[in-house]
Order: sequence, then C-alpha cells, then structure tokens
Amino acid sequence: MRVLVAGGISCDVRLGVVAAPAVGETVPAETVGFLAGGSGVGLAVACSKLAAQTAIVGCVGGDEHGRMLLQTLRDARVDTRHLLASNAPTAMTVTTRDSDGYTRTVACAGANTKVTPDMVARALANSWDALLLTTELPDETVAASVDMAAAKAVPVVLRPTLPGRLVKLPGVSVLVVDELTALRLTGSNETETVMNVLAGYAPTVVVTTEKHGALLCRDGRVVRYPIAAVSGTGDVFAAAFTLRYAQRRDCGEAAAFAGCACALCVRPPNEQLQLPKLTQVMALFDSQRVTTTF
Repeated sequence: MRVLVAGGISCDVRLGVVAAPAVGETVPAETVGFLAGGSGVGLAVACSKLAAQTAIVGCVGGDEHGRMLLQTLRDARVDTRHLLASNAPTAMTVTTRDSDGYTRTVACAGANTKVTPDMVARALANSWDALLLTTELPDETVAASVDMAAAKAVPVVLRPTLPGRLVKLPGVSVLVVDELTALRLTGSNETETVMNVLAGYAPTVVVTTEKHGALLCRDGRVVRYPIAAVSGTGDVFAAAFTLRYAQRRDCGEAAAFAGCACALCVRPPNEQLQLPKLTQVMALFDSQRVTTTF
C-alpha cells in the first residue's frame, strides 16, 4: 500500500495554565510541550505506523523547528524527498489549555503557504494507491492536487482543517472531517443539516464526533460507527480509513477499521500520541467480525 500525504507541517507549542490571561495580563505556564504537529505530519506518521509506504509533500523553514519535524518524519519511516526547505519560518501553533480543559490557539501558517502545485505534481509522477490531502495548504495547491490525482485515477481523501472554507472539488472521493471543523465550516449545530451540507462536497462524507462515533453519509443514507478513543485521534482515523478504503473500496469497513485504530491510541500528557501497530488494529478489527458494504 502506497500513500501520498500532502498537508501542513508545524511545531505545536502547548502551554498548561490555570486560567487564560485577560487582555494585557501575563500568567505563568505550569507545563510546556513542543510537539510535531500539523495534519500532514499526523496523517503521514499514522499511515507509516500502519505499515503503508508513505511519502509527504510539504515545506518547513530552515530553522530548528523544521529540523525537528524532518527528523520526526524520518524516524517514523516517512519518505521526505518531497519535503522542501523554505525561506519562510516553519509553521507554528501555540495552544493554551486551562484547568477547565478549555483551549485557545494561535496559528502561523509559515512555510505551509509555500507548497505549490508543481511540488505535488512531481510527487504524483510516482505510483500511489491514495492521496491523503489537507486544506492547510494554499487553495490553488489543494485544487490542483485533487485534479491531478483524479486524472491518474488515484482516490483522494480530503481532510478539511480550520481555519478554512469548503470548496467543491469534483475529484474528491471521500471527505473526512472532525465534528468541530464540520460545525464551523457549515455554520450549523444540527447534525442532519451538517451532513446534508457536506454531502454536496463529496460522494462519501465521514464526520467524527465525540458522542456519536463516526457518522458516514453516502447516497442520502447515514450510518454510525462507534469510536472508543482518546481526544485528538482525528488524523489517525483519517489515515486508517484511507488505507482500508484504498484496499477494499468499502467505506463502512474502512470506518470500522479506523475506529479500531483510534481505540488503541494512547496520549500521555504533553507528549506525542502513541499509535498502535497494524497487527494490533487487525486483531481488534477481526475480533469484531465486521461485515458491511457501504
């Protein structure tokens, strides 16, 4: 299984505070974490961990953060030959989490804005079973990537991110989006409305939620698949879904498989998400004896 990921690459700074600062106020951080972030990184690492031959298209700055991210990807056995250094700084997010669990994030797109259609075209010159794409890249690059992959009959799984907007791209095979992003992009808090709106953007839509598991919509039919997972496993779900979908073209089975992958994740405080191996996911998946065609 060969998967090409095109998406954002960033350094995530996470600060644990008792309470968020008011305007003009400075508060101490009780914990600090520097993590490899960006959906591009999360997707690529997850695909590689699940035994796919994985390459990533993206940009980092020629700075310490960029070198850290490059090493993280290489340690995960992700092919980085299509990852280029830019004069722009490496993308960064700074997130505070208070004692009540509320988060506030500021993001700088940095080098992610330098990813071009030509970079993706060079990568797509090779043979791929799927393109896993995020909207962290420039709109022009996202649209061109979908068109180029579709022209080669490569299925495209699109993972929208915030901030962003929905754009109809006919070559998208599946839209995989988390609940918060779906609510923000559609402007609705009603699940039925959200699913109906998103259905206009791809033949198959999967929305991952905390309370209702994964909601899969196709041909006007919505099916729920349970996800017993820690928070922050959206990229793992999208990666696992893509791998199974590319193999079997069965969206229901892919959603169930992805749910198993999420259930086996572990997140230590202020550390990178710990991902399961393919053998572990397959063992759980097989034990559930999922039989579905969707």
